[in-house]
Amino acid sequence: MSIYKPGRPKKYDPSSGKGQKPPATPGEYRIRDDKGNIVYIGETNDLKRRMQEHIRSGKLKTE
Repeated sequence: MSIYKPGRPKKYDPSSGKGQKPPATPGEYRIRDDKGNIVYIGETNDLKRRMQEHIRSGKLKTE
């Protein structure tokens, strides 16, 4: 059970820039592969910062 309030997750594709960028708030996130399969699930205190860390590390592709 999560400590975060339930709700519909926002979709964001860093490679195309489509969707709503994640806010700098706590939450859960999922990284999906090209086929839509979940390859990573995490939680953080700052979704925006964590997404940027994943992009720098290569877990998220922006091109």
